[in-house]
Amino acid sequence: MGNCMCLYVPDDDEECQPVNQPSQEDRRRQMAEAAEKRNEGQQARGVKDPGSIKRMEEKRDELERRQAENVGTTNEPTLRW
Repeated sequence: MGNCMCLYVPDDDEECQPVNQPSQEDRRRQMAEAAEKRNEGQQARGVKDPGSIKRMEEKRDELERRQAENVGTTNEPTLRW
């Protein structure tokens, strides 16, 4: 039932040549690239327009920055109801 797989590719009928495996560094780099690609896919999952999300975040940051600037600039008391 099980399959035995050899790391040798038959070059001739009588001889086998070893398969070149990627180095540890190449393998790590490939795994890191795959992980980044998965993360990007998960972040964009269900979003029709990724640009709109970025624009909303920029707008929110700008609003927060303006509010932080306006906190200490007025000397007038705030209105009470």
